[in-house]
Amino acid sequence: LFKNALTVDFIISINDVLSANRKSITDNINLAYDKVEEYVKRFELIREGYKEDLQVDKEKLRNEKDLDSLITYCERYTSEMAALEGLLPEVNLGLLQLKQGTFKEEIIPTCRELLSILETLLPNLAKNTVLEVREKAENLMTKLTTTPQDAQNFVNFLDFMEKCETKIDEIAKTLSYALRAFQIMKDFEIMIDDDEKEHFLETEEFLDLLKEELKTKIESRQEIIDQLSESLQKDIVTIFADIEQVRVEVLKPELIDENSNSQQ
Repeated sequence: LFKNALTVDFIISINDVLSANRKSITDNINLAYDKVEEYVKRFELIREGYKEDLQVDKEKLRNEKDLDSLITYCERYTSEMAALEGLLPEVNLGLLQLKQGTFKEEIIPTCRELLSILETLLPNLAKNTVLEVREKAENLMTKLTTTPQDAQNFVNFLDFMEKCETKIDEIAKTLSYALRAFQIMKDFEIMIDDDEKEHFLETEEFLDLLKEELKTKIESRQEIIDQLSESLQKDIVTIFADIEQVRVEVLKPELIDENSNSQQ
């Protein structure tokens, strides 16, 4: 009896409704997979980014100082994190359900690690730059406010004054590097320590004081030159006094006695 039973395929083939339903099911399944393929295309950039992230030299990144490059890194990793964090664990696509949790959990740690490097690097760059500027500015201020004691000191001081403005411009440019680093941190919501912001502002103010001190010294340049001249006059008087002392010594009778032993 069962050997002669009609096959399911035959039953469907002779029934128009069942045949139509069968075709509809196949078409719907194919359509569902087409939708999945179309949906996952949006992850292509994330996938390519993840591939590049795995190849990043983390030690090189930790030593990066070019701010333009760091901006590019920040834009890339924050965009990746935003896209990944926006993914739902599961997505229903009609007949099929797409699970995204594993994909998300695989990529996020790598991206977060690279972002963490930037979140450490940028504050350190800003901090160290401000410290460098403050040290150089204080050294300039010390030299600028030290009173010359002799003619050579006055000559050196005048030479220093000629070069000081250029030196101040150089450290001001360095300080602008720190300001830009702070701006990058603000733009990408990287935490900025309040003490470091205060230190930056204090250093900026100190640099303004240094510029004012240099301006005052330049305005009194003639007075410094007069002091140099006075110091030179004192040195000349001292030199002549020394010469006179030598002349007195060589004119002593025992030195010019023709009967004295010349070898003594």
